[in-house]
Amino acid sequence: MKPLGTILFLVILTLAVAPLAAVAQPLTIIDLPGAVHTLTIGINEDGDIVGRYVATDGTTHGFLLRAGVFTTIDVPGAIQTNVAGISSHGDIVGRHVTPDMVSHVFVLSGGVFTTIDFPGATFTGGARSNNRGQIAGVYTLADGVRHGFLFDDGKFAAINYPRALGTQLFDINEQGTMVGHYLTPDGNSHTWL
Repeated sequence: MKPLGTILFLVILTLAVAPLAAVAQPLTIIDLPGAVHTLTIGINEDGDIVGRYVATDGTTHGFLLRAGVFTTIDVPGAIQTNVAGISSHGDIVGRHVTPDMVSHVFVLSGGVFTTIDFPGATFTGGARSNNRGQIAGVYTLADGVRHGFLFDDGKFAAINYPRALGTQLFDINEQGTMVGHYLTPDGNSHTWL
């Protein structure tokens, strides 16, 4: 017969683990056939998944996985395409690199690619969007400092954390709330909302 303390411990452990087991779902491996590397980055409310993959020749392409079918996404003329997000409307955002090695943000909506560059930037990327069409991302000027941006209704707004050495935006939700990180003069990185 087990001591009462051991039985009590096992009952508490079972009660603590049972809720976790009830919500656990099977994992699905997502590997694009023939790719040497597949990275999923975004998913929308309908379960459409986007990301990027590296082909056997070393080139990077974006992809959409919808209803079990992979579709490659390549911005015309780009040497690299990275897809970062998809809205519930099916609009896809990401960045692409042109042959002159410059990074640009793109939006794919209704089968049409639109390039978005922060004015005067040498790099524009890291884009995420919401269902309102707002895009949050990062840009770099000639000095190499990273800055966040919000693109809304055709207009850019620079987003810089006060007194930071650099700011990046990573995502934006339906209410327009953004998350990112910034670097302080002491060399530490901090996240912000």
